[in-house]
Amino acid sequence: MLIDCPTTRRQQPDRRTDRCREKPAIFDDLYRKYYQSIWVFASRLTGSQFDADDIAQETFVRLHRALSAGVQIQLPRPWLYRVAANLSRNHVKRMKYFEQVVSVRLAPPQPDAAADERLIRSEDLMRLQKAISGLSERDRLLIMCYQDHLSYGEIAEITGIKAQSVGKLLSRAIDRLSGTLVDECKP
Repeated sequence: MLIDCPTTRRQQPDRRTDRCREKPAIFDDLYRKYYQSIWVFASRLTGSQFDADDIAQETFVRLHRALSAGVQIQLPRPWLYRVAANLSRNHVKRMKYFEQVVSVRLAPPQPDAAADERLIRSEDLMRLQKAISGLSERDRLLIMCYQDHLSYGEIAEITGIKAQSVGKLLSRAIDRLSGTLVDECKP
C-alpha cells in the first residue's frame, strides 16, 4: 500500500500527511541507531571497508524504499541485518566469480595500546581472521551475528534458520572455529 504524500498546502489536518512526516523520522532514527553496526557487519562479511560502505548504503536505501511503500517492518534490526547479509553474500559470490580472495576483517587494534600488546593482538586477529574465513558461509554468518550480540530470534530471522536450531548450530560453529584455532597452535 502506497501512502499518498500531497505536496500542496493543506487546509485541514490530514492523517496521510502526518504519516508522511513520521516516515523520515522513523528512517532517521533507524539510520542513526543501526548504520554503524550494519557497516561493521558488512565489513566483516565482505572483508572490505569500501564494499561495506556500499552495502550499508544499499541496505538503508532499501529500508527507505520499503518504508515509503508502506511496508510494515515489525523487527527492524533483524530486517536490516538480513538485507545486509544478503547483499554481502551476493557481493562475495560476485568476487569469487572474478577469482578475488575474500577474507574477513575484524576491528584493528586500539591505537593507544602498547606496541607489544598491539603486535600480539594483531597476530591473534590474523589467526582468528584466517580461521573464520575457513568456515562455511553459514558458520561465518552465525558467528558474526553472535559477535554483534544479536538474540537467537534475531539470528534466526537474519539467517533463515529455525529459532530452535540457532543455539545448536552456533555452538557447532564455535566448536569448529575453536578446533581450527587449536590445530593452528599445535607445533
